[in-house]
Amino acid sequence: MINTSTVQQDILKGEADVAIRAGGRPADPLVARRLCRIESTVYCARTISGATPSNLADFPWVAGDETFVHLDSTKWLHQQSLDANAVLRTNSYVNVLNLVKAGAGLAVQPCYLGDMEPSICRLIPTPPKVWSSDLWLLTRLDLRHVPRIKQLFEAVFEGTRPMVELFEGRAALP
Repeated sequence: MINTSTVQQDILKGEADVAIRAGGRPADPLVARRLCRIESTVYCARTISGATPSNLADFPWVAGDETFVHLDSTKWLHQQSLDANAVLRTNSYVNVLNLVKAGAGLAVQPCYLGDMEPSICRLIPTPPKVWSSDLWLLTRLDLRHVPRIKQLFEAVFEGTRPMVELFEGRAALP
């Protein structure tokens, strides 16, 4: 069965055989294959005027909910007290993207989403390196030699190669 939920399944408890997760190097006993880096930056709708990196606190924000607290960008929002300007919180980057497109506020977005949407633009042009995380493909140690898992690992790895520049915020911007 395939589950595309944003709710994190516990691989070690057998809730999933394979997962794709962002963050630091996963702890043992998981088997992990690094797919690429994920860069993020601040985006806004092109219809929002006057927003600059120096006046971020003057605008409403769309933010992640408690499922995003482990991310450095979310920690930064809190340290800058910008999360206090959040008009909406969600557990989905797709929801954040749609709200930014609608002009609901500024938001931190992964470049692979923000850079693909022509109606929004980077407010901070160069993604802050401290927000970078890695994208990992994970499974349990006991499943690493199962043919279907090995095939899936290889297919996902090869399938992401053409998108690495987009994930890493280096793709040509529209």
